[in-house]
Amino acid sequence: MLSLMIAIVSGLVVVVAIILLVVVVVISRRSDFVNPFPSRKSDRQPVREVATTPPIDVQPHLYSQPVAHQEAALVDWLVAEASAQTGVNLIGDQMVHERIVNAVQKVIKELEQQDSAQISLPFLTADENGPKHFEIKITRQMSDQLR
Repeated sequence: MLSLMIAIVSGLVVVVAIILLVVVVVISRRSDFVNPFPSRKSDRQPVREVATTPPIDVQPHLYSQPVAHQEAALVDWLVAEASAQTGVNLIGDQMVHERIVNAVQKVIKELEQQDSAQISLPFLTADENGPKHFEIKITRQMSDQLR
């Protein structure tokens, strides 16, 4: 009786191990899978330099949170800068928009009292090379240009 129970339990363990192996293989073959441990350090791409002055002709977008018209242009410019800095197209990413909108609202309050403010958004996105962070300094003059 005991040997039968041991055989059943060991058979179940083997079945569960096979199912887990299949799940891992299927997930790793998905096109949107991001390997947190890249195989080579040479796979990393260098960070591109971004422009320090915002463009004047940015058009506002619709967001899930309310954004004042003067903030929308700054948000759009920052999304474009984050895309350039990270090397990942972030234009349609709703979570990126939400995080940048929150950062812009805080920066505008800071710029009322200071001449410049820092936006730092760690882990903004990720690609096959790992997580991407976004950091930029905003001046009052840059903010005023976009309003």
